[in-house]
Amino acid sequence: MLYPNQINVGLYIRKIGNSSVDYQVGIFQNKEFEKASAVGGFTHVFVDRITNRPNLLDYLFKEKLLKISN
Repeated sequence: MLYPNQINVGLYIRKIGNSSVDYQVGIFQNKEFEKASAVGGFTHVFVDRITNRPNLLDYLFKEKLLKISN
C-alpha cells in the first residue's frame, strides 16, 4: 500500500458461540474488493466482571449478530 491510497475494512462474523464471537477483518486498497491486502481475526469472549467466567450472549444481541452475518 502506498500513501495516499484509500482503504476499506470489511468485517465478517465467522462463528457465534454461546459466550463468544469469532470475527475476521479484511483490509482492501482503493476499491479493490476481490483480494484483501491484509486479513486478521479475533475472538471476543464475553465475561462477567465479578466472576471472570464466560457470560451467555443476550438473545437480542445474538439476533443482531445473526442479521449482519448473513
